[in-house]
Amino acid sequence: LEKREPKLGERQADIAIVGGGLGGCAAALAALGLGKQVVMTEETDWLGGQLTAHCPLQFDLPAASRSKV
Repeated sequence: LEKREPKLGERQADIAIVGGGLGGCAAALAALGLGKQVVMTEETDWLGGQLTAHCPLQFDLPAASRSKV
């Protein structure tokens, strides 16, 4: 493959990971550990997939709910 400079808005990486769930995060960490450049996409505002989607942290809850936690 021929190397070229990325255009505005483009990213260059050795590996593209689609999805920031546990598997995607593990794959990204493994690739980074091997010295690869990684780009990851995730459709939500958080990483961790269903694990983090169903386990809100106390600071994520509205103030009225915190006293009940």
